[in-house]
Amino acid sequence: MTITVFKKNHTHLIHLCKAGKWNALIKVIRSTPRAVLQELTFSSGLNLFAIAVSTSAPEEVVRELLTLCPESTVEVDQYGATPLHLACLNGTTPEVVSMICQHDNGQSARILDKDDSTPLHNAVEYGCMVIKKRHGKKTFADVESKSKTSSMPSSSENSIQTEHEEYMSIIKILCNAYPGQVHTATKGAKDTPLDIPHVVLLHNNIPREGRNRILEIYSVLQEISVQFWRSKKRQWELEGHSVLIDSQETSSLSQRVIPSLADSSLTSASLNEEMGPNQK
Repeated sequence: MTITVFKKNHTHLIHLCKAGKWNALIKVIRSTPRAVLQELTFSSGLNLFAIAVSTSAPEEVVRELLTLCPESTVEVDQYGATPLHLACLNGTTPEVVSMICQHDNGQSARILDKDDSTPLHNAVEYGCMVIKKRHGKKTFADVESKSKTSSMPSSSENSIQTEHEEYMSIIKILCNAYPGQVHTATKGAKDTPLDIPHVVLLHNNIPREGRNRILEIYSVLQEISVQFWRSKKRQWELEGHSVLIDSQETSSLSQRVIPSLADSSLTSASLNEEMGPNQK
């Protein structure tokens, strides 16, 4: 009888999430047997927690679902994506990302989807695309990508910096949970999170203020990259292995930067030359 009632209401849960009716959602899930909640999946294999964090669920709802469905953070949909992947891809808050990473001790930050993308890939991509939308000049490519960016919040001069700082915090939280993901390359394009700011700057005409914000994202990823390699170097030395990169090469990593792109005529070849080889 309980399962029949729940089946009647489970589609309604999606509508509650999309409408942001979080109090109503909490009432429904609290009156539903925990075992039923834990087994519930929607289209594409999404669980309720994934839908909630993909639709900007507040901390209270996230905390409630983590209590009722503790394994939900590491469950994947048919594309191999975790709720953390989806939250970072659709826009979330540092508090929610921190709650997820603390809940599963960073396990979900280590899971790759079927394209070998990490949650960090999604967070960097979303952060860069928000900047592009806020500062970029409209092009035909913008029209094509409208469906991907339509879920982003509306622009406001007073909120742009706050929004940017929040996503910078998300990137740092993810890197702290699992620093190695900064070097993880996707299957097709072989892009690491470090490559994404490079690609966005290369293929989009973004004004200086927007470029500077993207460069800031790159700088944070670059710093994490250097710290990760230094940590690996110390580990290799302690284990008695030959060091694969010497201190001079490691130091040079910290000096590599994306050019300012003040010259709009900068070519792909010259940008690649400035960037140097991928830091993988």
